[in-house]
Amino acid sequence: MKKYIFLPLLFVSALCWGQAQFVVQNGNKTEVYTNINTAIENAVDGDTLYIPGGGFSLSSGNIYKSLHWVGVGHYPSETGATHASRITTAINLYDGCSGSSFEGIYFTGNFQIGIDADVTNITIKRCRIGGSITFRYNNNPTTPNLKTTVIECVINGSLTAKGAEGCSIQNSILFGTISYFKQSEFKHNAINANGSSSQVILNCESCLFINNAFGYENATNVYCTDCTLTNNVLAEAFPTNGSVTDGGGNFVSVGYGLSDVYTDLSGSNSVTTFSYDNDYSLKDPTWISSDGTTPIGIYGTATPYKTIPYYPHINAATVTDEVTNNQLGVDIEVQAQER
Repeated sequence: MKKYIFLPLLFVSALCWGQAQFVVQNGNKTEVYTNINTAIENAVDGDTLYIPGGGFSLSSGNIYKSLHWVGVGHYPSETGATHASRITTAINLYDGCSGSSFEGIYFTGNFQIGIDADVTNITIKRCRIGGSITFRYNNNPTTPNLKTTVIECVINGSLTAKGAEGCSIQNSILFGTISYFKQSEFKHNAINANGSSSQVILNCESCLFINNAFGYENATNVYCTDCTLTNNVLAEAFPTNGSVTDGGGNFVSVGYGLSDVYTDLSGSNSVTTFSYDNDYSLKDPTWISSDGTTPIGIYGTATPYKTIPYYPHINAATVTDEVTNNQLGVDIEVQAQER
């Protein structure tokens, strides 16, 4: 429980004194820094780095140690009191970063996993990546099974695996081409890449696509080898290029107007453009998986898509502008997710 208390304290100090603070925790030992670069420099493998709301630029996006990065989230509806946690520098994970995790942060640039060597066991959860994400550093894997998980994220750019195996992309909203994955799974995603300008799925091999919504009109522009599509919603017909197996339960040719697949895209008026105001739940409640109960798409699991981190977050804060009895009145409302 000790690691939770610093988030409210961190935010109170930012409200009262306008000074962002970065908390680095190692077990029961905690250090507080006013500069994110100093915090990263002084952290050691296994530390948790708490990032407050605001936009922060790193002196270098090259990371060489295994850390657990925790922000306050990126959805405006949930971060009105704190602002979103944003990292405005492209991130490059070097050898030594295996086992790192990232939660509740908006990375506005590209995100590269592995620069000089394969980096494994990375978890990216409830983050937004404004650029593209690359899962390995070259096309000749030394460690094929990366065991990398992306869950409940928004990824605006492409996802390039360069032959990586063992990746799991779940409950995420994806807008770029998915390419060069092997023996990986894509489950309960909203896949909205522009298939008219490039292939939605390119040169993937032996991958499983289960319970996804392909929302764009050219969403079936795919090229796979021995991939299987099961219980997906597809705006157009089932793909015929490449060796793609129909695993059954797919809903095809459902239409590709702005309101044919998703409930409401009026925030962006585009399937291929993300908006926080869009509702990416599926329009038709009868689009369910083969178990007869689980809806397809990002909300169709026992652990559906959520917009804020697991860690406690601040919903509202009131700071008085007068001091009474040498005390400054601060009222903070904090809420924690169940998971």
